[in-house]
Amino acid sequence: MKTGDILINDEGEKRKILGVCDEMVFLSHLNKFSLYDYGCTHQYILDIGYKLEEKAWVPEIGEIYFYPEIDNSILNNWKRWEDDKQDNFRLSHNLVFKTAEEAITRAKEMLGIK
Repeated sequence: MKTGDILINDEGEKRKILGVCDEMVFLSHLNKFSLYDYGCTHQYILDIGYKLEEKAWVPEIGEIYFYPEIDNSILNNWKRWEDDKQDNFRLSHNLVFKTAEEAITRAKEMLGIK
């Protein structure tokens, strides 16, 4: 665990690690990453059910990625990563995937299709 990491529990509540000093970890308020809440040990964090949030895959410049597109029959589309506003918007909303299949799965979730 290091400063800047995001922790998440089973309920989807998130806390940001604001600082680390030896065994002490200083955490943000729930879902408000700029507000300090409390300090605790690494072990306590694990004991109360927090784990490191998995970081999203970020394509390299020029690499193809897929995203869900709910207004076409194939439910996905692709684009080359340019690190522009559109790319980063999709990334911030967990809509960037390595494969078309992953994008289709997400589109179906968005539409409530099994």
